[in-house]
Amino acid sequence: MLYKFSGKAAHAAGDPYDGRSALDAVELMNVGVQFLREHMTEDCRIHYAITDAGGVSPNVVQAKAAVLYMVRANKVADSVALQARVDDIAKGAALMTGTSFERVFIDGTAELLPNFALEELLWRNMAEIGAPTCSEEEYAFAAELKKSFPPARCLPGTGARADAAIAEQVRELTENGQRPVNDFLMPPCHGTLFTPGSTDVGDVSWLTPTAQINTAAWPSGIPGHSWQVVACGKSPMAHKAMLYAAKSLAGAAIDLFEDAALLDEAKKEFAQRAASGYVCPIEEGAVPIAL
Repeated sequence: MLYKFSGKAAHAAGDPYDGRSALDAVELMNVGVQFLREHMTEDCRIHYAITDAGGVSPNVVQAKAAVLYMVRANKVADSVALQARVDDIAKGAALMTGTSFERVFIDGTAELLPNFALEELLWRNMAEIGAPTCSEEEYAFAAELKKSFPPARCLPGTGARADAAIAEQVRELTENGQRPVNDFLMPPCHGTLFTPGSTDVGDVSWLTPTAQINTAAWPSGIPGHSWQVVACGKSPMAHKAMLYAAKSLAGAAIDLFEDAALLDEAKKEFAQRAASGYVCPIEEGAVPIAL
């Protein structure tokens, strides 16, 4: 959601009392949201970026300013409720500063509906193909990149967080999380454990049975949106990971074509999970836009 505040310009020294600072409104909104964080459930996330600070001259009361917010939760219904609280904070910031604001809807995505039947099928294909291996040169490159970031605070894989037995296996396979590359297949684990992040695949999963896989395209423990990830973009490790994923997906598709029972199982599970009803993240009358 984009919040565009409008105030009144004035000379910051000569007649500041005539000004109404849109930048003040943005800053007060941000402070208000910081206090909101104490009262959110742990599966919620709020991020923001000031997209317009109003100008570059500090001796002018800024008449325009804008801030972009991303509100996330494990369920769309929860994110909608949290979004309403953020909206109220924007209203409060405008009232405190004597400004007004325009609320611009940007986009929204639904939560992912899991399908254990398809997940199991994908895992079997990944196991049959076998995880890619790294050359000594590739492994050394991954090790150097891993050194550039603090040691991982937890074991890789959702399963390691959900199951103690899996955690023990992963601990051994990853040398207690310190191994640079996860050149093995994680033990299978099906569940609905919360994983932070966002994807438009969630909306697809409410229309048809859907499952996803992850392959190791960069060193273990390296966070997304980092230069280390970018450094691996055209690496042999990333290329092997892409081919591994493609083969696994293609193999699962062939299995579904050849065995109707597998597809029926996935469809049955989908119908049960989707029975709770889809909550559209796109507000009525809104058209998603790109900034």
